[in-house]
Order: sequence, then C-alpha cells, then structure tokens
Amino acid sequence: MNKMSRNAVCCIIAKYKETNSVRSTPGRGCKHKISRTLERKIVTDVCKEPRTSGVDVSRTTVVTALHRGGLQGYRPRRTPLLKEQHITAQMRFAHEHWKGKHEFWKSVL
Repeated sequence: MNKMSRNAVCCIIAKYKETNSVRSTPGRGCKHKISRTLERKIVTDVCKEPRTSGVDVSRTTVVTALHRGGLQGYRPRRTPLLKEQHITAQMRFAHEHWKGKHEFWKSVL
C-alpha cells in the first residue's frame, strides 16, 4: 500500500470533486509564448548556426528557450578583419622597411 498523508488524500479527493479529474492543473505565472516543438527548433537552429535563430519572437523568449536547452548566450570570439589586401599591404611595408632607412626607424622608436 502506498503511504500518503491524510492531507494529501483529502486534497486529491477535493480536486476530483471540483474538476472531475486528478490531473495537475496549470501552474501560476506567465504562460509560454512558444511551444516545446518551436523551442527545440530554436535550440537546434542555434546549434547549427550560432549567429541566427530563424524565428521572429522577442529576444527574451529566445534567451529563455536557449537556457532551457542548455545553451548560454555567449558572443562569438572577435577575429581580426584581415583580408588579402591587408596582408599584402603589411608584407609590402615589411619588405620596404626591412633594410636601410635607419632614420625612419629612429623616428619610430
């Protein structure tokens, strides 16, 4: 026999008399704006491509869904914006100033 307190049994009976069911009633608080399916879709989309969510909902809704999915909203690491032009310009500068032009380096250092 399952051991339950008398108060628990009374509460279950009262709930059955009131609602004709012993299922849990919805809790208090703000209801979720998105379904569990959409929440899982957000998490999988963010796992595939971290910079987008692909769903038009508020920022806090997405953040909440990601927190429930075990993801945190970290910003991606910033990488230097070096393009081929920048690299060739740096190499050209290095080759031009590698030897000679002693006066130039005196003014720099």
